[in-house]
Amino acid sequence: MRVYYCDQWKSFTQPNTSTSAPESVPASSSPKPVLTPKRKLASEVLNKLRVKRAELIKDKGGVEITSDPKATKGKVKFVIKEQGKLFVVKFHIVNRGESCVYFTYYTALHKMRCFTLVDKRRVRKILAYVVEVHYQVHHHGHFPANMYFEFCPEADPPVRELEAVVQTGLAETLGPESPYDPKQNRRLRPENRIVEVGVPPE
Repeated sequence: MRVYYCDQWKSFTQPNTSTSAPESVPASSSPKPVLTPKRKLASEVLNKLRVKRAELIKDKGGVEITSDPKATKGKVKFVIKEQGKLFVVKFHIVNRGESCVYFTYYTALHKMRCFTLVDKRRVRKILAYVVEVHYQVHHHGHFPANMYFEFCPEADPPVRELEAVVQTGLAETLGPESPYDPKQNRRLRPENRIVEVGVPPE
């Protein structure tokens, strides 16, 4: 496998990698190439993610995707305490199904520096395949991304969410003690009011 650091929206020509399958790998049909433009692909997948997130983040077709750091409900969230320091997120892809599948494509669905798959490779049974996402952030803040993995003949590719948090030590100290609950304002709370009768200002 060869990878390039490249602009997500930069167009490039993929080299011709049509070679005969190794003898140890059972023959299978050739994968369909990725024909959807990247911007359109990102828009379609992100819209699906809003509607059926649970379906997109689960493993399919015998292909299991785990990560280091570990994902929680399809989301990998991590804190970077030092600006400019390289942080690597590793996705481990294992085919636990009975047949071979092609790992044809992966990308980030945002404008960002990322790894892009150049040549195609079969993910063989019980053989782990590692995809790395390198974060090197020079500013404080939250940096989300959605990783899209495409396999053939799987029709509905899985998605994994990433969120890097870069903050100072003071921000970490003053941070929330519990997860944010957006429904807390809807709860009924007792109203204790003291009304003092006075003279209104002139």
